[in-house]
Amino acid sequence: MVLVGLTSLALFNNAVHSGRLVAVQPAVTLSDPIVSVLIGLTLFHEHARAGLLLLPELCGLGLIVVGTLGLAKSAQMLDQPAAPPRGRAYAVE
Repeated sequence: MVLVGLTSLALFNNAVHSGRLVAVQPAVTLSDPIVSVLIGLTLFHEHARAGLLLLPELCGLGLIVVGTLGLAKSAQMLDQPAAPPRGRAYAVE
């Protein structure tokens, strides 16, 4: 367990120093729950539930992926100005 913790710390440190946080954060956010489940299944001999209970878990995983990638591609994260809203022009008084 200690070896896994030290390895993950070294990999995270290397990833953060290799580039911008925008490139690193989605991979870290998505890999954390997956690695946690794998550690639970292998080291602690946990049993994963299957059947109908798997559907909400997969929906939750899909929402995590969509939200993480959406935030990573947002204009604020990319240091780009946001596009002006479409539709009516608002007059400043």
